[in-house]
Amino acid sequence: MLFLILFAVHLALSLIIEEIPPTGTPPPPFLFSSLANIGMKIYSFGGMTTIYNNELWEFDGTTFKWRKVMSGSKNMPEPRKSGIFLGAFGKLFLYGGETESGVSADLWSFDLNTTMWTQMLMTGDLPLPRSQPSFAYDRENFLYIFGGATYEGPDNALYRLSLSTLEWTFLYTVNTPSARCNSGFTYYLSYLFVWGGDVEDTSLYYLDLNTKNWTKAQTTGTTPSARQSFPMFAFRDFIYIFIGFLYDLTSKSDGCFRISITTFVWEEIDCPCQRIVWAYTEYEGYFALFGGANNEETSNELIFGDFSSSIKYFIALENWVYPPARMKHSLLRTRSSLWLFGGVNNDEYFNDVWKYDLRENYWSQIAPPSFVPSPRSHHGSSIVLGDTIVIFGGKNVGGFLNDMYLYNMYTNRWVTVDIPNMPSARASPCVAYYYPILYIYGGENENGQLDDFWKFSFYDQSFVQIDTGGFQPPPLANSQCAVGSDGLFYIFSGESNSYVTVGRIFFYIPELFIWSYLNIPDERKTQYGNSYTTFMSSKLVLFGGRRTTIAFPNIVTMNYLNLSFEENGQLPTPMAGHAGAHAGRSIYLYGGFEIFSNSLILKQASAKFYKVTSETFECSDGYFGDNCQMCPPGYFSSSFNSFKCTPCKAGTFNPYYGAVTESQCIPCLDGYFADKNASIYCKQCDYSMHCLPGTSIPTIYKTEYDFSMQPKPYDDHKVRAQSINSIISFCFLASIVPAVFIIFFLRGKTLLLKLDLYKALHPRKYYEEPYATFLGALFSLIFILVALLFIITPIVLYIISNIIEYKTLVPDITLESLKFHADMNMTIIMYNYNGDCETVNNSCNINLYTSMLGTFEGKTIYPTCYKLKNDCFFTFRCEDCAIDKYTQMNFTIIDIHAYTGKISVTTSAVSSIPGEISSKTLTVEADKNKVFNGFIPSKFYYFLIPSVFYTDSNNWKDEQVGYHITYRSLPDAGSTFTPAEISFYNALSFSIEWSVSPNILVTKRTLNLYLIALLSAILGSVAGLFGAFGNFMGIFEKSFNKIKNKIDSEKHLQDLKDKRKHLSYLKEKDNDLTEDKKPTNVSIDVPDILLKLKSK
Repeated sequence: MLFLILFAVHLALSLIIEEIPPTGTPPPPFLFSSLANIGMKIYSFGGMTTIYNNELWEFDGTTFKWRKVMSGSKNMPEPRKSGIFLGAFGKLFLYGGETESGVSADLWSFDLNTTMWTQMLMTGDLPLPRSQPSFAYDRENFLYIFGGATYEGPDNALYRLSLSTLEWTFLYTVNTPSARCNSGFTYYLSYLFVWGGDVEDTSLYYLDLNTKNWTKAQTTGTTPSARQSFPMFAFRDFIYIFIGFLYDLTSKSDGCFRISITTFVWEEIDCPCQRIVWAYTEYEGYFALFGGANNEETSNELIFGDFSSSIKYFIALENWVYPPARMKHSLLRTRSSLWLFGGVNNDEYFNDVWKYDLRENYWSQIAPPSFVPSPRSHHGSSIVLGDTIVIFGGKNVGGFLNDMYLYNMYTNRWVTVDIPNMPSARASPCVAYYYPILYIYGGENENGQLDDFWKFSFYDQSFVQIDTGGFQPPPLANSQCAVGSDGLFYIFSGESNSYVTVGRIFFYIPELFIWSYLNIPDERKTQYGNSYTTFMSSKLVLFGGRRTTIAFPNIVTMNYLNLSFEENGQLPTPMAGHAGAHAGRSIYLYGGFEIFSNSLILKQASAKFYKVTSETFECSDGYFGDNCQMCPPGYFSSSFNSFKCTPCKAGTFNPYYGAVTESQCIPCLDGYFADKNASIYCKQCDYSMHCLPGTSIPTIYKTEYDFSMQPKPYDDHKVRAQSINSIISFCFLASIVPAVFIIFFLRGKTLLLKLDLYKALHPRKYYEEPYATFLGALFSLIFILVALLFIITPIVLYIISNIIEYKTLVPDITLESLKFHADMNMTIIMYNYNGDCETVNNSCNINLYTSMLGTFEGKTIYPTCYKLKNDCFFTFRCEDCAIDKYTQMNFTIIDIHAYTGKISVTTSAVSSIPGEISSKTLTVEADKNKVFNGFIPSKFYYFLIPSVFYTDSNNWKDEQVGYHITYRSLPDAGSTFTPAEISFYNALSFSIEWSVSPNILVTKRTLNLYLIALLSAILGSVAGLFGAFGNFMGIFEKSFNKIKNKIDSEKHLQDLKDKRKHLSYLKEKDNDLTEDKKPTNVSIDVPDILLKLKSK
């Protein structure tokens, strides 16, 4: 027993409950509210925001805390602004003001002890209902009102009300100031003072209540500008006035002033602030100013002034901006902020979004974007994908709703989820998210509670109703649900018909498609309807709740594995219909039903805001370590009780605290990069570098992969064959020169004569034997060389270039017996892809979903993936594929980094032409500073031409089939978002369409020349050459001999002439000798030939 007591004490001590702000929730920043005081307590009543209100608030000057004062009265003052409000005899009195129905003249009193309003019956000279009158209170018994506007127009009448007898008296006065509204009016030492109003009059008037005579004071000094709607009060012989509107309402007046009642000298003094339309109250040199507005900004700041010794101001409570009171709203936490949406109060529905900064501790309203969902309450909501809130259903003045929206908190953008087969309209459904499924259970509509169970898949953007076919929970509304760490979907508490709470925990097992439940002990059943419940890894903690109309403040922890309970303590007040969020080891609770004596005030909402902290609470996602600290910028933590935070990948950055998922690591924009993990900003790319969104390492050039390739026209190798023949010809011709050199200079004549093939053609007598000549041998050599060229050339052409290719398109009906198929490959490249791509063995690690319209008939090889730099390559192969006339494959990748700035698709197929491949690469690139993301696919259009190959050559197989690939049109870009918006979907979609041509490409290769024809041509060519060279040689030899003979004859004659000349010389020489010694018997033999020549 002692142990249980000590344990309970430990739990109580470990629980810390803080109200936010510590001074309590102040009144909203009403305009034209009224302020009164009783002792050290200040009271605020009424005023307006967008509507009039009748709320009563109390500020305790001893504790410096605000609280909203609730009343059990069924009859209360009508909501109003500018009412006359004062404290007297321990009660609060309210007179007049402007309401929705017009100007009021009723009188109410509020008993602070019983918290009851009472409408008072007045007697005497009842004033006409009037707007904008001025009032003064003598702090004893009498209330005075002056001026204002009745249905007859502006007035300057003066009335007095006795608060003790509730009797009105009209005071007849002389020299009365002109009629006016919103003037300054105060009581001091049996005098009433009037200044300003909606008249251009800066005179000070005072009334002696004994003589009923008004006097216009003769003032000096710095006179204030004429103004209206300003605070004015008197203390110690001075009258003080503050800022208001100029008398004609054109602008705000300047400066604060005071005037001496004894000397009537004006002087300017410091102003406490620059707001107007304040509510104020004063008492014996002390005053309080509350609210007001400066330009378009309203405030609920409370300022105190002390004029007892000198003029001193101080801010008692600073302006606290917060969401208007509401219930049945949503409050969710991500990063370092709480996010609030929707709700209702007094039949006013909200669609505003508010953010509470957990580090700086302040609320701010998010400026509404161009599109927002309709106002609503009782909707289901959850955080999905890090920075995205999903809301479903709810209700508003139009009835029950079944629409669904996604809100990106980072970009302040709403997106409608408009798909078929939505769940029916409902309020108060139970909604929970477990990546990538959103579960929805129950709710209520005009017919009562519902028990249908739905799941929404972010994979394919579809709703599916889950029918387990067996046991399931009863119809429930206002239940709490979550997906536990075990993957089970839990539902706790909730209300069945007649708002009876259900005493079971239900859980759904997705793998088995069954429901089961755990019983809750009976004594625990009564307090869990309309509670806030936070789910942890093995337990849930409940805060408040209701049974029928009774609210509870209990905080209870329950281990849902063994159904053990722990009483943690109690909230400062009972709560129900509130919303909450888990951050670190703290639970934040906001709003809910307004409570009076533990009973719900069904249409009135609260703006209470509590922070509940306990060491027994688990450390939430977005936090880490034993001290449960918020993850710093550049990191995230996606699980409870994390030992450390995970850094964001290179190529992304996170400038915020408390990230809860990797999807909150934002890709760098175009032209920026992050080369390190845990970056909190991106660096700018150098102008010479290239950076797509999500770049980790800039590239020197823009990376492109283009695998486009088509079968080339058949190469008949004629050029190659001609080149070979030219080389051979050159070699043969070049060999003639060294051959001649050998013959003439290396004595190869004898060898050459053996080559003479034309012996029979040389000139000879019939009886002479054929003989070889040098000329015949030379012509034979040339013939042999030329004949070899004539033999080699066609042989080379036959071997290398003996194929002729023809191509034509024919209708497929002409070859309908053929079945077209081919090995096909498809490669998809996602540039700068930061998501999962591959494992160590190139197997795919992509969370990929596919669907197909049409068919691939063939053996499909399992896809492979690999990364090159930061680009993800996804490929698959289909062997022996046959494709329908139209086939479409759709791909959706689900990943928190499923985005890319550019997608390339390459489709290739084996062509019917042997050894050839046909492929085409298509690329689509997102606009600047956007990435492909979402479920609208980028579309790639291919056009496949069936092809067949025929040949009569033994080099290839006849009648081969395949495909030629081209594109039908350029790609269509899919859905794109800025990098900050990708958490809407965390999906990347693309589709590939193949259309098959109705025509067939026929390719035929035939032989240009057969072997027999080649041999015949060679023999004919050689024989012809031999005869031609022989004839040419004969002609040449005959001409050569004739020329040679002539040359020889002329040479011989010349020789004879030379000899004769020599003989003449000898004869002359002989004659000279004869004279000296004349020889005897000299005889000269003259050749016969000379005698013959002489005779000729």
